[in-house]
Amino acid sequence: MMRNVKSLYLRNLISVMAILLVSQIMLAIVFSVFCYNYMIKDKRDSLESTAGEVSRMVSAYSMSWELNGLNMRMALSSFSDTSGFDIMLCDSSGRCVSCSDKIVNCQHIGRYVGKTVIGAIDTSSEGMVSSKGDLGGVLEKKSYFVGQPVKDFLYGNTIGYVFLVVNSRVLNNMWQEFIFLYIMVSAFVVMFAFAVTRIV
Repeated sequence: MMRNVKSLYLRNLISVMAILLVSQIMLAIVFSVFCYNYMIKDKRDSLESTAGEVSRMVSAYSMSWELNGLNMRMALSSFSDTSGFDIMLCDSSGRCVSCSDKIVNCQHIGRYVGKTVIGAIDTSSEGMVSSKGDLGGVLEKKSYFVGQPVKDFLYGNTIGYVFLVVNSRVLNNMWQEFIFLYIMVSAFVVMFAFAVTRIV
C-alpha cells in the first residue's frame, strides 16, 4: 500500500515538475522575443531623437566652427558621453571628418559612408534613415544607426551628415543579462514548488 502511495506521489510530482518546466520555457521564449524587440525599438527611438538634437547643434556651431575642427570634435564627444551613442560627422560628400572617439587618429576619419546610405537620407520623407549596417564599410561590424542631414543654419542647404551608432553587442549583452535573470528566477520557482510538494 505504501509503495503504491509513493509511486502515485512520484508520478504526480514528475507531472507537476514537467508542467512547470514547460510553462517556464514557453514563457521565457515569449518574454525573450518581446523584450528584445522592445529594447531595439527603445534604442531606435532614442537614436532618432538624439540625432535631431546633434544635427541642430552641429548646424548652429558650424557658423563659427569648422566641421573637422577641434571644438566640434570636443562637442561631439561631450554629447556622446551624455547620450551613450557613438557620433560621426561627415561632410556633404559623405566623408567622415569628425567623430566622438577620444582617439585623435581614429579609424573613422577619412572614410566615406556608402552612397546608398547618403542617397537614402537625401530622399527620405522623414529626413533621416534608421537601419542596421556598417555604413558602407565605415564600421567594423553591423550596428544600429540613424543618419540625418545637417542643414546650414541660415540658408537650409545640406552641409553634412550626422550618424549616431549603437553597437548591437550592447543590445545582445542586455538581452543575455535578462535571460540569465529569468533562468535564475524560474529555477527558484521550480525548486520552491518541489519543496512545497515534499512538505505536503
